[in-house]
Amino acid sequence: RTETKPEKKEKPKRIRPTLPLTEYTGTYTEVGYGDIEISLAADGKLALSWIGRETSLKHKTRETFVGEDINFEAELFFTLGKDGKPASLTIFEQVFTKKPDTAKA
Repeated sequence: RTETKPEKKEKPKRIRPTLPLTEYTGTYTEVGYGDIEISLAADGKLALSWIGRETSLKHKTRETFVGEDINFEAELFFTLGKDGKPASLTIFEQVFTKKPDTAKA
């Protein structure tokens, strides 16, 4: 009698963000919830600042990130516009629209 070993389930591969992290930085706004600031931290990760809270963002897959702070482990994802650049981000089922980057204009 031959025994068959159970197949090992492979973890899904993480797919890198579509764009360089610097492309996701900027201010995203929502009328009722104010502004979220996304910046590039010294450690090379994205960071979120919103309503007095700050957290580093851990990349999950593609345009999805999750807060690393135990008190702010929310998942957020970026939606790319027709131009291929981030147009908005969604967190807690709220859509925040990216403000134009006046520094580059």
